[in-house]
Amino acid sequence: FLDEITETSFAIPSILLLVAHEKQFYRVGGTKPVSANCRIIAATNRDILEMAKDGSFRHDLYYRVNEMTIALPPLRERKDDLPLLVKHFLKKFAEQNKCQIPEVTEESWQLIKNYSWPGNIRELENALKRAVVLADAQILPEHFPPVMLDQTGRHATMQAASGEGTYESLMAAAERDILIGQLKKHGNNVSKTADALAISRRTLQRRLKQLGIEKA
Repeated sequence: FLDEITETSFAIPSILLLVAHEKQFYRVGGTKPVSANCRIIAATNRDILEMAKDGSFRHDLYYRVNEMTIALPPLRERKDDLPLLVKHFLKKFAEQNKCQIPEVTEESWQLIKNYSWPGNIRELENALKRAVVLADAQILPEHFPPVMLDQTGRHATMQAASGEGTYESLMAAAERDILIGQLKKHGNNVSKTADALAISRRTLQRRLKQLGIEKA
């Protein structure tokens, strides 16, 4: 499996062509060819056909390895896969850390589903690895990277402005507007804002973090 084949060095394509076409290669310092019977699977997130056309990727190698193409949509377009992927990574990292598999709270699931995952599965894997390390029995939104909280907060606000979105996203946007307004009213003082809303300071801080609200 050759990941990001378009990022290979200049010498690699000629070696791959030899293996793919002649089923042979030479060891470093070797003088005799070594037989190779293998299947080559390559991946890239770039437009490799355009690269072959403009000469930035060897066209002969492209046509040699491109016997079958599987186009994999980005994670944001196949969010039905999220439950299986999350289950897999939680099990994997719980075993690595010798701990119980933590429970994903409803708020955390909403965060996972609403996030666009620009880094695709690698980003999901890293986010869950971090969450397992930071969490105890439950994975909370604050256990995820701040960028996820920031993006989902902005996403909810834009949906509320358009009047579209799920019940949860519209409610989150409404809560976000209320908290921002109350913070401004009380000079961005968290304690005074929490007292005015009749909630604990800790609860308010948790909601501010979950909704991606900056106190200043």
